[in-house]
Amino acid sequence: MFKRVLAIILASSVLLAATACGSSTAQTETEGNPSSAPSGGNEPITIEFWYAFGGTVEENTNRLVEEFNASQDEIIVKAEYQGGSYNDLHTKVQSAFAAKNPPAVTLNEITVIKNFAENGMTQPLDPYMEQDNFDLDDFIPGLLSNTQVDGKTYGLPYLRSTPLIYYNATLFEKAGLGKDAPKTMDELLEFSRKLTQGEVIGLSTPITTWTYEALVDSYGGRLLNEEETEAVFNSPKAMKAMELYQQGIRENVFKITTGGDATSQAKLEFQNQRSAMILGSTADLAYYVQIAKENGFELGAGFIPNGGEGSVPTGGANLVMVNGITEEQAYAAWEFMKFVTSKEQTIKSSIATGYLPARISAKGDTVMQDFYKEQPLFRVAVDQLETAIPRPMAENFPKVNSLLLDALTECLIDPSADAQAIMDAAVEESDALLAQ
Repeated sequence: MFKRVLAIILASSVLLAATACGSSTAQTETEGNPSSAPSGGNEPITIEFWYAFGGTVEENTNRLVEEFNASQDEIIVKAEYQGGSYNDLHTKVQSAFAAKNPPAVTLNEITVIKNFAENGMTQPLDPYMEQDNFDLDDFIPGLLSNTQVDGKTYGLPYLRSTPLIYYNATLFEKAGLGKDAPKTMDELLEFSRKLTQGEVIGLSTPITTWTYEALVDSYGGRLLNEEETEAVFNSPKAMKAMELYQQGIRENVFKITTGGDATSQAKLEFQNQRSAMILGSTADLAYYVQIAKENGFELGAGFIPNGGEGSVPTGGANLVMVNGITEEQAYAAWEFMKFVTSKEQTIKSSIATGYLPARISAKGDTVMQDFYKEQPLFRVAVDQLETAIPRPMAENFPKVNSLLLDALTECLIDPSADAQAIMDAAVEESDALLAQ
């Protein structure tokens, strides 16, 4: 039996009415009354945890699973890699859910939390938290907004991040810029002009909607309106981000890589010191620390430059419990989720990967503070959380995101293109999707 028994028994099984995120029919949830935990006999309960991404994320995932399995003898968690992107993972979870053979625990990228919840693919965690006196208030408030749908909590912050600007401090000094990051968008452009010399370009960064959203937010624009019923990435404030990109490209001081390998291209430019700056996730910090060491330059990291308002979106994924599993698997899933997001494991995971320490208690722990003294760059993203705002979670936002990416690509491949007209057309299509 579990050492900490949860007393939540579902009165009847969850109806599997929706089989994909795009389904318009939500599943029915039936919550039972508290009772005793089900007996698993002498055999341990086995559950699967599906995840995405390799590298330090995969190494940390395997460590978490090994430590959890070794910490008790009632549950066995099997970690299953499902691809190198959240899209890969989400697609496979949807297919497994439709086939009535889903994992017990997985990751939801924060913009699909609502989509999965409303289509009945994930379970609300509130009954488990209430029964177990789980302290949700210990999570950093800026990370909780993308875990909740219609007043219920469907995920626990896990691999959460903010975008940062990484830079080659060695090249900065050679250009007479000191060692500090550009603090404003005007400085970003001015620094890029001074850093562009010979084979070196000021900024080389991949075309991603998330980092572009960070620039839009910093200028005070947004991708969607507050009600998430209309797209507004063609507003005057939002368009300042596109104007900056196009100007930098026209002056040959920005290189915005496009295509399926855009991120790897830009990272290689930065690694080989052919670019002085790159925009990316705090999750990349451990990687950049390593390549800076291997390639003999000093790494810097700073806030996304301020365009006037200075807000940034959070990113990454939350841990979620999938519907369509047995009661015993649900209890096992909750025990594993608590372990992964505990203060101790939050500290270990943040140090290992560079992702944010999602718990307030972890952020203030002496172990974490000592680590920040040794590696001050790892604190930058935590400090930037003061200006963090949630990302959109409208059901069709993933499709809107794709339209935005296409529009961005069109505008940046030809920096003389009429960006306003392109964005206006993308907004019109997006509004039709949001109205569905």
